[in-house]
Amino acid sequence: ADEYGDGEVRLTVEQNVIFANVPKGRVDELVEKINAIPRLTVNPGKLMRSAVSCTGAQFCPVAISETKNVVTDVLPVLEERLEIPQNV
Repeated sequence: ADEYGDGEVRLTVEQNVIFANVPKGRVDELVEKINAIPRLTVNPGKLMRSAVSCTGAQFCPVAISETKNVVTDVLPVLEERLEIPQNV
């Protein structure tokens, strides 16, 4: 946020991150940098954009398995194999 804008970062109730006040001329560069981060993308697939996963066994005492890695591993495979005509 400091490097590409004025340092302001906003978090939405949908768990999105907004980098505020990024000049139009730097947006593509920021998008490229974000997309280079593993498991992070500016344009998630039709399943991934709506996926919800509990925190799983790593952070929750009532969980019996790890869930976040399963979701991020399985959904890209499903998106590749399935034809999904609209957002889920």
